[in-house]
Amino acid sequence: MPLAVVSAVGFFVLAGVAWLCSENRRAISWRTVAWGLGLQLLIGLLEFRLPGSRHLFVWLNDAVLALLDSSKSGSRFLLGPLAVEPGEAGSIGFILAFQVLPVVIFFSAFTAVLYHLHVLQPLVRCFATIFHRTLGISGVEALYGARRSSSASSRR
Repeated sequence: MPLAVVSAVGFFVLAGVAWLCSENRRAISWRTVAWGLGLQLLIGLLEFRLPGSRHLFVWLNDAVLALLDSSKSGSRFLLGPLAVEPGEAGSIGFILAFQVLPVVIFFSAFTAVLYHLHVLQPLVRCFATIFHRTLGISGVEALYGARRSSSASSRR
C-alpha cells in the first residue's frame, strides 16, 4: 500500500477516534479540521517536494542540536559525571536534576534572550496570523491548544 494512503488512513482514524472521544460532537468545527489537514499537507509538501526545503530543515535541525549539545557540554563541565547520560563512558545512571533540567533551564534562558531582543515576537505574530486566517482561531487559542495537548500527553 502506498505511503500516502497509509498516512491518509491514519489521519482519518485519528480524527475519528478524537471525534468519538469528544464530549460535544456538534461543537466541532469541521472547517478548522479541514484547514488543519491542509496546513499539514502544505508542510509535508514543503518538506518533501520543494527542492531546497529539505536542506533548510536539516540546517535548522542541526542548529538546534548544536545549541542543545553546547548546553550538555556546559552541564558536563559544571557537574562532571552527574551530567553524563546513561550509555556514555563515566555515567553513573540517569539523574533528572543533572541531565534534563539544565537543558530546560538553558533553553528557557535562550528563549528569554530571544524575547528580550524582539526576535520571538514577530515569529509568534506570524504564526498567530496564519492560524487566525486559516483555522479561524486566535494565536492565544492555538498556543493554549498546543499547551493542552502537550500537557495531556505528558500526563499519560
